[in-house]
Amino acid sequence: MTIKDAGYDYLMACKIKSMPQDIQKDILNIKNYTNIINDIDSEEGLYSYYIRDYENIIKYKEEDTLTGKIENKKIILQEKLICTYSAKRAKKDRIDRERGLEKANKIIMDNLKSSITSTRSFKKYIFKTTKDDNCKNFTMGLDWVKIKNDKRYDGFYAITTSRKDLSAIEVIENYHNLYRIEDSFKVLKSTFDTRPIYHYKESRIEAHFIVCFIAFMIERDLEIRLKKSKSFKKYTITPDNIKEALNALEISKVKIDNRVLYMKSNHTNEKDKLRLGRDIHKFLHIKQLKNLTQESELIELLQ
Repeated sequence: MTIKDAGYDYLMACKIKSMPQDIQKDILNIKNYTNIINDIDSEEGLYSYYIRDYENIIKYKEEDTLTGKIENKKIILQEKLICTYSAKRAKKDRIDRERGLEKANKIIMDNLKSSITSTRSFKKYIFKTTKDDNCKNFTMGLDWVKIKNDKRYDGFYAITTSRKDLSAIEVIENYHNLYRIEDSFKVLKSTFDTRPIYHYKESRIEAHFIVCFIAFMIERDLEIRLKKSKSFKKYTITPDNIKEALNALEISKVKIDNRVLYMKSNHTNEKDKLRLGRDIHKFLHIKQLKNLTQESELIELLQ
């Protein structure tokens, strides 16, 4: 409400699972959705949306400045709810859940009871059966009821906005622009290990972030160019995949008849990464190493 009172509008994602059951029933009914084909989900082609008015009830606590008493309050925001469904997101949700189930199952099989106190998302798939009153002696198992319930939400996403004049497509496209920003921060924090920072002087901290940002811009430019190239359609192009593919290209230093040579190494069993790394080198017109390279040739190549 403060945002609206200041003359601004908002657009944000909202959690379907926390909505009233009658609204969830409408959202999860695919018959309510309109199919569209555009660039939003070009990899899978089909993208669907459902639009409706939504009363967003916000409950909060406020302290009375005179009495100091905490009061429970609520406001009702009149919003537009845009729900989307895509096969691409459904596939991602399924893969993410299967990855979590693998981790949860390992915890159960290895009886690592201390691991379920972590904040990791996979622990939600584990339930405890208590054997005694003190709750210390328990067994673990997969919560199949929760797993089955989670499957219902695969591919569905909800966005709410105070701007009722915007079309569903405009809301979706604007939210995707926000996602690109969030994804960029994620890549900086994970792929580029921006943190922790091992500097204390302000100038060096600033230099650290500048170097990380330049590296990110180079990576993002390469990622976009590879995705546009027909030669890379067979690969899944992500920042992590690019990094792993380039790191998979290794050479070993060997000595034969008092001569120092450098030999291509294939230490990884993931041949797709090696092929991707070599294809990236070719795409960037980087000269390929021979199977055996003399030290002078390697120095010349690096200069």
